[in-house]
Amino acid sequence: MLGLLSVLVIAGVPVLIGGVVGVVYALGAQSKRDDERWAAAAQALGLAVDPTPTGQRVDWFSSGLDLRMYGTRAGMPVSIGIRVVAGRNRRTVHYTYIDVGLPSSLALGLNLMPSAWETNVLAELVGPRDLQVGHPVIDAAYRIQAADADRARALLLSPHVAEALVALSGTVFRPRLSDSIVRLEARQKCFDARTLSVVLDEAIDIAHRVVTPAPSFIERVMAEAWRPVAEARGFVLDAERRAMMGRAEGVHVAVHATQQGDACTTSFIVRFDRPLGLCLSLERQTAFSTIPALFGAQDIETGDPMFDARFIVKGKPPDAVRAALTPEVRAGLVALQEQATHLVVSDGELRADVAWLVTEPAWLHARISAIAQAGALLSGTGEAGVGPYRR
Repeated sequence: MLGLLSVLVIAGVPVLIGGVVGVVYALGAQSKRDDERWAAAAQALGLAVDPTPTGQRVDWFSSGLDLRMYGTRAGMPVSIGIRVVAGRNRRTVHYTYIDVGLPSSLALGLNLMPSAWETNVLAELVGPRDLQVGHPVIDAAYRIQAADADRARALLLSPHVAEALVALSGTVFRPRLSDSIVRLEARQKCFDARTLSVVLDEAIDIAHRVVTPAPSFIERVMAEAWRPVAEARGFVLDAERRAMMGRAEGVHVAVHATQQGDACTTSFIVRFDRPLGLCLSLERQTAFSTIPALFGAQDIETGDPMFDARFIVKGKPPDAVRAALTPEVRAGLVALQEQATHLVVSDGELRADVAWLVTEPAWLHARISAIAQAGALLSGTGEAGVGPYRR
């Protein structure tokens, strides 16, 4: 019996070794596939893959980091990564995150993160220890800490910030916010460039929404940044109305700054000389866009995966709408939307908003040129124009 047992043990060793080798090979193959998919997603998003070896990078939410890509979008540093956290029963949990660095610290001592079941139970037992801002959805969905409670409460309750926090509270990628970084994170591995692109836009949107210039700042920006741009382009500057307007690329362009409380918005608008005649309604796809879809709102798809993931398109006839949205037009709208908080196209105008006051003349020049070129293509007044009124 002992001899037989020895034979079985000896015979089983190669099987065991083979199994271990097989597992190692499978893990290596999976890692290679992950690296390839990650590189493809980074290329589609126009970001660079972090070459630093795994385990040598530092992530502000975890002890381990698997993959990361980085770059700049809308003038802000961005990074996308998959972090690894040791879970229960020796299991590892993967989180995909999108980070956007704020241009300057909020100086609030702020830490906002999604509420967990465990923290809710603890709050019921010992009483809430986080900041209550007075909004039922935000207070229930997030755990908030802040050194400056009054200013943090005012920021989070401002309509444009509260709207985003409420809309994203029940999504897969949920927000975290500190004084210097906005993060959207999901408990999953995500390699899909279309999904990552939409979530990246959402993170940039929130980052712009929390930037709050002082009211007196606007007058100085009008004089020091907007006036030189208006003079260089031959635009009319109306400092009292906080606007400039003129023609560029053959279309009428207007730029407006508006303020609600401490929050500012800069709007870039092209008003077409004549309507497009397509009953067109094109809007940036966001977490808010899922609501109309529940009620049967139709979305015209162009067959361009990246464009269709970014925009909700309506109009008639659908074939004419698709014909108008040529590759050149789609590329222009995607490039424009990457720098905008909100983008809308109708039969009468193209409008792109950013949720902050534009203060850099070079950025102002670039955005005027971008929206004018996109508007010219749509209206048919520019090169390769496809609108109903070609020259």
